[in-house]
Amino acid sequence: MSALLTENIFECRVSSVLNKNVRSYGKMYMFDNCSETCWNSDAGSPQWVFINFEEECSLSSFEVEFQGGFAGKNCHIEAG
Repeated sequence: MSALLTENIFECRVSSVLNKNVRSYGKMYMFDNCSETCWNSDAGSPQWVFINFEEECSLSSFEVEFQGGFAGKNCHIEAG
């Protein structure tokens, strides 16, 4: 997992969770450093992930990993 996420306090919000089943597919699984778990959204567009750091920090790059052969067709990234 990125040092940025382990060394800084942040909050995360997501657009949806598959069948509202947070226990199995919640946003916390994006950051648990386990390849067996992941956040899973409901179907439809748009889906989004919002990460807000408590303090300003520098970001030089980031990675997005899709699991199970799925990938976003239309992705939009904002930082500020």
